[in-house]
Amino acid sequence: MTAPRDETNGRQGADEPPPLGGSWSRLYTAVLAALVLLVVAFSLITRHFS
Repeated sequence: MTAPRDETNGRQGADEPPPLGGSWSRLYTAVLAALVLLVVAFSLITRHFS
């Protein structure tokens, strides 16, 4: 006899909140803000050392 299959295959369901931040829009905003900060930081470093 086989064990019942997990229908989510280890992934979160559509109704569950994201693991961090409490909502998907907050998580997306945090990722976008981190990207912008990295681009600005690398731009400043490039200007300073070129």
